[in-house]
Amino acid sequence: RTISIWPRPLQQPHPPTYALGTSRESCEFAARHHLGCGVSYGPFDVMAKSTRYYREQCARYGWQPAPEQIIYRANMLVADTDEEAHALLQEQPKQAPFAMRAGLRDAFMTLESRNIAGEARTPNVGGALPTTFIGSPDTVVEQVRRCRDEVGAGVLDLSLHPPGSADVEPLLRALELFGKKVLPRIRDI
Repeated sequence: RTISIWPRPLQQPHPPTYALGTSRESCEFAARHHLGCGVSYGPFDVMAKSTRYYREQCARYGWQPAPEQIIYRANMLVADTDEEAHALLQEQPKQAPFAMRAGLRDAFMTLESRNIAGEARTPNVGGALPTTFIGSPDTVVEQVRRCRDEVGAGVLDLSLHPPGSADVEPLLRALELFGKKVLPRIRDI
């Protein structure tokens, strides 16, 4: 009962592995074990502090992560115009757009004890995760460029579902705009 078994991946070399980079401790762990770093649902300047600390720790352990070893997870609200996107954001419900148990909702509403690069994390408003990329295709492309420049993320993990919408049409429109007017322009980023 006192022996831990740590199975090794069968695939060699093993597939890319990532650690959540929301704390100094997790960034240090990822760097020490040559893992990628994932950050999510925070402003670029705060996430940049975390990924900068991660890259510093990687250097301390004698290696440098490639851009694809930094993942940024976020919500994206893309519409035909900036005004339309911001109007859709204002329609966001005051609570999370998914069912949560009361204890989980309460935890989201309070200041978390976790930290991002040593700084306390602010609470989520209404338990809903923030939307980082908001606007027309032109605006979103610039925001993606800014994310790459500031955070260093080489991989974006995006949710394109408009907040609070149970209707599939806004999602289909967002996917169409992203596929036709954003994705072709960000492939080189």
